[in-house]
Amino acid sequence: MALLEQEKFDKVIAYGKQAFQELEKENYEMFLELGEKGWEQFPSPVENWNQAYNYAKSFFNNSLSHGDIEEAKKWINRLIENNNNLHLSDEETMHLMGKYCFEKGDYDDARKHWDMVVKAAGHRYFQDDKREYLDFYKNSQKDEEDETLPDSLFQTICQKLDKGDEAVAEERYEDAIAAYQSAIDILPEPKSDWDIYTTLVTSLGDTYYETGQYTIADSYYATALRDGNGIENPYVWYANGRNLIKMGETKAAQDSLMRAYMLDGDEIFTTDDDEFKVYINDFISKKEE
Repeated sequence: MALLEQEKFDKVIAYGKQAFQELEKENYEMFLELGEKGWEQFPSPVENWNQAYNYAKSFFNNSLSHGDIEEAKKWINRLIENNNNLHLSDEETMHLMGKYCFEKGDYDDARKHWDMVVKAAGHRYFQDDKREYLDFYKNSQKDEEDETLPDSLFQTICQKLDKGDEAVAEERYEDAIAAYQSAIDILPEPKSDWDIYTTLVTSLGDTYYETGQYTIADSYYATALRDGNGIENPYVWYANGRNLIKMGETKAAQDSLMRAYMLDGDEIFTTDDDEFKVYINDFISKKEE
């Protein structure tokens, strides 16, 4: 944990106090201006400082409550960069991302972020927020439970999935890709609404990973995280991180691997005999201090 020395942090705090005094006077523009000046007092790189996270969170929450989505986007990106570096507030960061998505109307992404939070920490991050957020989340869970594929179609898709898995085991990768894709093709639209879509897309990513086609694999893992429910699945985060290591994208890989660890602990890394856990051991040590 890196703490800014008190003399420098006092300058940050001074601007922050002035900003909130202006906010109390309903002078929102001056609030933003002073907030930015306070942020500029953090030495570069800002993401190294623990206090920068809470500072960014305060301005994010107030920007969001004023309906200023663009300003909120700036501040949440700052706190995400900070947390990606220090990993001190993973669950809270994910909760704030859910709030941001909800307020800008991306309800599916909001649910995905909150799914991940609830799995890791229950509902505690909703306690001090608008009741609307928790009500939405609980209702979305009920809606999801009501939607299932017809049994005959589900069985056909599972057969194609099994056929693809058998082909991978026998290193018949082209056959595996064809089987997985044919299963996706018969999913009703919107395909990403069905849980099995994430499994199929991830299987395609794994198949391309096995053949060393990491760029193509990356596109499928990204799809699973963006369009499917991969955001709450530790294996998808793990597979994405493992693939990013192969692509030479170490920093992005560490973020994905840390998310996998947050969801499933050490167990997920046994997939490859802990080969990729070494990339996040330092972050785990920081989190446990």
